[in-house]
Amino acid sequence: MAKTNRIPRWDLNSIYTSLESEEYRRDLDQVDLLYHLLKKEVDAFSVNEDHILRVLDAYGNLSDVHETLDAYVHALMTVDTTDGEAVQGIHDVARKGLLVKKGRTEMVLALAPWESEIESLLSQSDVLEPYIYTIRELLKDASHLMTPGEEEIAYALQTTGADAFARMHEVITSTSSILWEIETGERKTLTELRALAFSPRRDIRKRAYQKELELLEQQALPLSFCLNGIKGSALTLYKKRNYSDAVSCALDASRITREVLDALISSIEESLPLFNRYFKAKAAALGLESLSFYDLFAPLGVQEKSYSFAEAKELIISSLEAFHPAMGSSARGAFRTGWIDAEIREGKVGGAYCTFFPSRGGIENPLQLRRKLRCPLYGSP
Repeated sequence: MAKTNRIPRWDLNSIYTSLESEEYRRDLDQVDLLYHLLKKEVDAFSVNEDHILRVLDAYGNLSDVHETLDAYVHALMTVDTTDGEAVQGIHDVARKGLLVKKGRTEMVLALAPWESEIESLLSQSDVLEPYIYTIRELLKDASHLMTPGEEEIAYALQTTGADAFARMHEVITSTSSILWEIETGERKTLTELRALAFSPRRDIRKRAYQKELELLEQQALPLSFCLNGIKGSALTLYKKRNYSDAVSCALDASRITREVLDALISSIEESLPLFNRYFKAKAAALGLESLSFYDLFAPLGVQEKSYSFAEAKELIISSLEAFHPAMGSSARGAFRTGWIDAEIREGKVGGAYCTFFPSRGGIENPLQLRRKLRCPLYGSP
């Protein structure tokens, strides 16, 4: 890597070597076993430190394995939405997700009748102190659960409904392209057009923006169906789960109150004059009366130096190490292991994201507060 400027694609062999690998198939089968271990603990639930820890540990093991499988198949698909095997993998993992969802529902319903006793135990238990937040989140979720049968149906329909619409959106936006150069026949995808928003040439930025709008207009109908399918599912389910509105569910998922949200929005509104001053100054620096949308990300000044990927990598690592050695070490490990896919290409979903492989990412303690106990409406990411 140090001798070339090759933009890397990620290497996931440290997670699973393929969808047919022994490790992947074993973990897929293990979801069934781990669900039955959780159900055994839930069915015999009693309010004591040891049993509560065993329930949390059983659910954590089940959740970790499934989340790792889910992250892996989505990681494969997001860099190539035309990968039929990855899409099939998503379906296979989603079917296993029914057991995770069922196990979580059964766990919450087992804890809920004992809320006062559990709270009393939490107030005097040093052993459970690290898990107070997690346990209280589970108890709170009980008021937003439908019946177990309804929850199971809702999850099953989500995989072929809202989730399917989300994947359709990714496929459309990652594979649709438009003619860019008539002479050469070169075409560009939405992701490639968005990248040109940072071009120092205004004519390039403007043309890319116009092409982007043209391409989106061509796909307006299927994309609108995707949006309506996803939001329609959310609007239907929040009512069934005793939320006053869709925002309330989103607030619960984000672990914030409506007052915090209002404060954040107010802060943005109060800061708008500062942003306006900046944009006016940027327009003047670019020699413009005002900025168009395609000027928002235009670079300022003369770019005298360009960085190879290897140079950029070392700059990132050294900067993070200077801030905190552990962050620098984490970044270095990501580069070394090949967990970065930086290349823009057709079939790859636009935008950056981080993902998590809890059962195969070097985590030593399976019972940690990192566990994500999500709002049921959203399911797995």
